[in-house]
Amino acid sequence: MILIYLFMTFVSVILAVVYKEYGRRYALNRRDGDYRKSLIAAVMSVVPFIAVAGFRYDVGTDYLYTYVPKFKEIANGQDSYFEWGFFLLNKVIQLYTLDYFWLFLICAAITYIIVFDCIYRYLKDPAFGIFLFVTTTSYFVSLNTTRQYIAIAVFLWAVRYIKRKEFWKYAIAIVLGSLFHSSILIMLPLYFLCKLKFRPLVGFAVVGVSFAITSLLRGLLTSLFANQRYGDYFNSSYDSQETAVRFLLINAAVLLIGALCARTAVGKSEDDDETMNIYLQIQLASTVICACSGALPLAYRIIWNFSSVQVFLIPEALDRVESDELRRLLKVSVVIAFTLLTVVTVFMNGEHDVFPYRTIFSK
Repeated sequence: MILIYLFMTFVSVILAVVYKEYGRRYALNRRDGDYRKSLIAAVMSVVPFIAVAGFRYDVGTDYLYTYVPKFKEIANGQDSYFEWGFFLLNKVIQLYTLDYFWLFLICAAITYIIVFDCIYRYLKDPAFGIFLFVTTTSYFVSLNTTRQYIAIAVFLWAVRYIKRKEFWKYAIAIVLGSLFHSSILIMLPLYFLCKLKFRPLVGFAVVGVSFAITSLLRGLLTSLFANQRYGDYFNSSYDSQETAVRFLLINAAVLLIGALCARTAVGKSEDDDETMNIYLQIQLASTVICACSGALPLAYRIIWNFSSVQVFLIPEALDRVESDELRRLLKVSVVIAFTLLTVVTVFMNGEHDVFPYRTIFSK
């Protein structure tokens, strides 16, 4: 059933292309019909993503392992750890139905409406952004980490407040996201990090130092979280104590592409430069966490929070390349590289347990 993911992506990308075309016509001629067609195409482009995620059954590692049993426990009045927001969402759904299908459908709608809103707001080429949302494996991660990706979507939506220098709005958004997954609170300091000017040599030096002090950092974190819930993961089955090499290489490559493309841009506005700086600083944080991932149990879950920005950084970076030929070459290279990444990790190695795809009608 790999075809379901291909069809979903194809339909959504085509609708995004239609949105861009009618949007361009509207900008030239100011015809209300073009505007409505553009808006309808944008709204419809999210529907395949919601449908595939909402109508699935036992797709995603945590589907039957976490969300279904916890939904039933909450319905039976048992103690079940979830952040308040997600717990209340379960309770509200159970006021009307005890069918957990609605939990996944509603979570899918919340997540992808927010993510697609960001794609259309932040990118000049939303079709490319949608493609990257799938092939950076972010979509497949979201099928596994249902509540975490609601929090990630809220973070992506809140990035606009970093740019506008509205700290309290950013902080409120992150706190709201943490009601679905507390790990998103780690994104709060990003507001201040993004105020700094990204310097490639300094950034990669920080990555190198982070890798070098992994052992020291592990001892510090073990003591720091000794009496907290996260501390239970140290020396558990979730604690590999190994550097996430693949994540490190991918994140470092994206950071390098972003840094190089940022330097080639000519005639970009100060606003464009600030946006790129924000994306680069978030990507730097992602790469640093990859470098010292051996010190962090469940490091990949923390990395997912930060690496979600790649969907926006890569198109923004390539858009800054002056040469049309070089830009097309880089874009084709990115498409091939991330397509291979998805094929190997998701469909061949079975990561996130999203393949084969099954629907609720086959359970």
